[in-house]
Amino acid sequence: MPEQESTSLNINLPSVAETALATLWSRGLESMSRTPILDDAKAVKIMERLRPCLKQGSELARSLARDEVEPSMQTYVALRSRRMDGYARDHLNRHPNGMVVNLGCGLDTRRWRLDSENVLDLDLPEMIGLRRQLLGDQSVGADVLEHSWLETVRHLANGPILFLAEGLFMYLPKPALEQLVRKLAWNFPGGELAAEVFSSFWLTPPRLKRIRTRLADSIQRMKW
Repeated sequence: MPEQESTSLNINLPSVAETALATLWSRGLESMSRTPILDDAKAVKIMERLRPCLKQGSELARSLARDEVEPSMQTYVALRSRRMDGYARDHLNRHPNGMVVNLGCGLDTRRWRLDSENVLDLDLPEMIGLRRQLLGDQSVGADVLEHSWLETVRHLANGPILFLAEGLFMYLPKPALEQLVRKLAWNFPGGELAAEVFSSFWLTPPRLKRIRTRLADSIQRMKW
């Protein structure tokens, strides 16, 4: 990929959305390891396209361009993605006309890992703008807490829906999240939800020191 094409990308993202780059790098580096937990060739291709422009970015972006990812994070992200892929694959096997909705998708490449068109990705408009530059997919740009996107999903769905919330719910205020889950249950009876949760054990000051400085801002934004 010519470098001039890469550096023309717009990757000016909010700080929370910027962590999507770290999870992308974790999946890509793991995929290139000797005994990979996860096979994500698409992530590797995106990494190589992004690398030149990340060299001019934030501290986090520059460290990613040098492939500096905490090994424990790389392993965790790969295991998490593999688990969520398993939920999605099981759902689509049980419901061939079903749909998987990837809430707060970031730069996830699940639809390629599953080789399925029945995966719908949703994230903030800024993130979806970058996805469309990199992946050209028909993802949905919306704030997950602004419920107008529910109508879009209802219009596109032809069968039962599995909602995936990977690396998302811990950033949302509890009352708003409770309302969102009620909305999902009301609008999609018979649907399913698989969500990652984060223990408050890691949000206490002594343990925050064990998290690398470049990710501390993201961790401290967690609500519960």
